[in-house]
Amino acid sequence: REHQYDAVCLQAIMQKESAYVGVMGSRRRTELLRQKLLEQGISQAVMNRLHAPIGLAIGAETEMEIAVSVMAEIIKVSRHKNTFSAKLCAAALKAEQPFVLATIICRQGSAPRDIGTKMLIFADTIVASIGGGTLEARIIKRGRKMLADKEAKDVWEKVDLTGAHQEAGYMLCGGIVDVLLEYVDPEGKNEGEMA
Repeated sequence: REHQYDAVCLQAIMQKESAYVGVMGSRRRTELLRQKLLEQGISQAVMNRLHAPIGLAIGAETEMEIAVSVMAEIIKVSRHKNTFSAKLCAAALKAEQPFVLATIICRQGSAPRDIGTKMLIFADTIVASIGGGTLEARIIKRGRKMLADKEAKDVWEKVDLTGAHQEAGYMLCGGIVDVLLEYVDPEGKNEGEMA
């Protein structure tokens, strides 16, 4: 019974862009679920993004071990998705001063760029773009505040582009974007703690 809504939920989730989607269950049950979703019109290309059963095969039995296997798989998936352009890599490697790495980690609704898009924020310039406009202006401002304050903790910033709270809302994309800002000190002095 606890799995009766998996197909309904997955059908909705698989229509959206996501960095990772997984389903808990036995190999047999998840294979039946895959077949059902294919029959309901989910394409094989979309289905290839589904991690089922969820987690890396480490022989996990306890809740803690299962959690570790799931997080390990999420890390593996995120590490294999190359979202660093050559320009971004070159700027980061040549940096002699602290900078902030801004990464779109979640988006709901319409937004200018995809999950995983990155931008470097320096005190006097930026490298690359996470979409321009209101989103980028707010993230640059927050990143430069982190640099000025030498704030070495990672920050999760949610930017509402729905226009619900702004007069010129008709000019916004209409989505909500979550951006992770990571303080990077080339001298290796950053803490890297989540705020």
